[in-house]
Amino acid sequence: MQNFRLVIIAILGIALGLVIGFLGTFWVIRGGPRTTYTPITAPTLDLNAQPTLDPTQAVMAVTSVALLNAENANLHATIAALESLLGGAATQPPIVATEAPTLTQSPAAGDASQRALYRINSSQSEVRFSVEEERNGTRADVVGTTDQLAGDVIVDRLNPVNSQIGTIRMSARALTTGDAARDVVLREQIFRSAQDAYEFIEFVPTAVTGLPETIYLAQTYTFQVTGNLTILDTTRETIFNVQAQMPIESQFNGTATATITWFDWGINVPSVPGITDVAAQANLVINFVANRVNS
Repeated sequence: MQNFRLVIIAILGIALGLVIGFLGTFWVIRGGPRTTYTPITAPTLDLNAQPTLDPTQAVMAVTSVALLNAENANLHATIAALESLLGGAATQPPIVATEAPTLTQSPAAGDASQRALYRINSSQSEVRFSVEEERNGTRADVVGTTDQLAGDVIVDRLNPVNSQIGTIRMSARALTTGDAARDVVLREQIFRSAQDAYEFIEFVPTAVTGLPETIYLAQTYTFQVTGNLTILDTTRETIFNVQAQMPIESQFNGTATATITWFDWGINVPSVPGITDVAAQANLVINFVANRVNS
């Protein structure tokens, strides 16, 4: 009887082990718990709101006004001196200025339609991070991607300095690397995005530099966007190098890249069997397509 009980216990133990093993495998294949993610959205911009200058732009604006006032005073002094020398030469025929030719692609002055709101289309966009790791003696790049990206951009083609970039939000929970077990570690231990508080990574722009004087269609421009990047509970200033263009009036697209150091955001890469080294720096790439929002 004792032997019979031992056999029954052994059978039950094997069955329980098989069930746990099956559930564990299923858990890994499914990417762990809470793999469902919230459809991506981000705070929207109001096209009718007046843009607010950041501190750098405000200083530049004050400086520009001061320079213009000084130039205006000099011109008045010059005109007064010329009038004094000419002494009544006002009867001379006036000089007629000729209008310079304009480019056909140039935005028309006073055309309000040149200031437009564009919204990132997640189905046409992608966030990608890459970091080098050493696995079983071989070094290679690990690449994680997601199409869960959202944000608004207001483009002022006539005065690009008045353009605005809203909060850019991306889903850390939706990142996948092509390795289900690694994806679990990403969600559960690295980004902790399985927790609702850490589901999203956000970038809030604070300054844009290097914009052209005018934006023409089908031309590529490079500029920098400085802002606050928040991952987990940490926010750090980050600079993205952007290459963008407006191929047609209804679309604005480009690529933004930045290099970040994991530890600056308190991100710890756990010890995993077979992984002997993970690079401290990661490349973050945002490929975006923003379509015009018709009011």
